[in-house]
Amino acid sequence: DPVGSGLVRSMRSSGNNLTGVTPANDVVSSKRLEFFLEAAPGIKRVIFPWGDPNTSGVEGIRAMMSVVDVQLVEHRVANSAEIEQFIRAFEFKKGDGLFRATDPHSAEKVTLMIQIALEKKIPFAGTNMSDVQRGALMSYGANYFKIGNQTAILAKKIFQGANPSDLPIELPEQFELVVNRKTARLLGIELPIRFLAKVDRIIDE
Repeated sequence: DPVGSGLVRSMRSSGNNLTGVTPANDVVSSKRLEFFLEAAPGIKRVIFPWGDPNTSGVEGIRAMMSVVDVQLVEHRVANSAEIEQFIRAFEFKKGDGLFRATDPHSAEKVTLMIQIALEKKIPFAGTNMSDVQRGALMSYGANYFKIGNQTAILAKKIFQGANPSDLPIELPEQFELVVNRKTARLLGIELPIRFLAKVDRIIDE
């Protein structure tokens, strides 16, 4: 959240020497949760360690919980070490799903979170395709390759004389839903056909 984090004055004009592309992970967190529950309909509790209220997507997750019959177990952490302590000590059980926050603390521990989720045989929701390639069940978020293209276009405009503060902060051109079918098999999850029909990319190796 560039505005909420205090980096820029508004999405239309930064008011300083910044511009760029935000992955908008905090904005799409509720949609990611919706897809997660579709992919693994057996989930009864969503385990959600998070740190930064501006970037973690916690508000969207809480709002989503008001319309689904699933329990939210959230735990706020001050740093990545506390995430590790929490998930190592947590007593996971059948019907749990581990949900990654979109803040720096979770980014540092995503590999560990995936490892523990696989060991405990519970589904894990990542934020982008890289998480799914490492073993997460699914992800929904921005296509970072395309974000790189968008950023390059902004850089070109600046090299050609544009003032960064005059260039709006951009949202991603593409969000993608990715699923790991191998992980689904390991967890004993039969991915619903209705869910698979929405998937942009399947990882199966």
